[in-house]
Amino acid sequence: MSKWLTALLISLCCFSNVQASEDVKNLLQLEAHAYQLTSDISILALQQGGDRYHQRLNQTIASGDATADKLSQRWPQVSSQWQQSVRFTNDQRQSAADNSDVNLTNGLEAVQQLLYQAIHTAKSELSVEEISSENYATYEALVLLEKMVAEYMFFNLNVFGGMAAVNTQMAENAASFRDAVSRMTAAEGIKQQVLRKWNFIEKTLLNYNNQSATFIVMKTTDKIREMLIS
Repeated sequence: MSKWLTALLISLCCFSNVQASEDVKNLLQLEAHAYQLTSDISILALQQGGDRYHQRLNQTIASGDATADKLSQRWPQVSSQWQQSVRFTNDQRQSAADNSDVNLTNGLEAVQQLLYQAIHTAKSELSVEEISSENYATYEALVLLEKMVAEYMFFNLNVFGGMAAVNTQMAENAASFRDAVSRMTAAEGIKQQVLRKWNFIEKTLLNYNNQSATFIVMKTTDKIREMLIS
């Protein structure tokens, strides 16, 4: 009986650890999707629509919906706030494509800040063990990448779209991204591939105030994202 109970407790402990690891992965993935949502509607507006950009947005929403659903039990506020951002995005996507609403960026920033805050609150509840999990640095790098690209796309939408200027934390995020990549448990070859691709767009992102290369940044980010989560 004692051996059976011990085995059961060990099994439950292992299951709990696996579930916690999945929760962390899904939370960070949703944070990445949140920034990607900002990027995708921004580039949709910058490109004035187009099927390929609507499709990108649809794919991000579908992936985010699936991830948010997995978080709905532990963090219902995060899941609910994601859905609010999706509703705003779908309501505004045509006016974004038409570049017909000067208040688009204000509304987008407001709804996304609520989502980012909900995710930040959830992350503050993570245990030391959860943020020390094996793949945490990989997803941390992914979030930082998506955050920088979202800032870059949103800045371009504001400035080159003729709207209000915004502040960014590009330099700080770039340094944090390199640090996160260095802490990844992936093979050194993968890390070097990620950094080579990153080097290709880093200067462009850091020079966001003077240089617009949204298509190149978008395509290179797609490749880095694939490397990180493959």
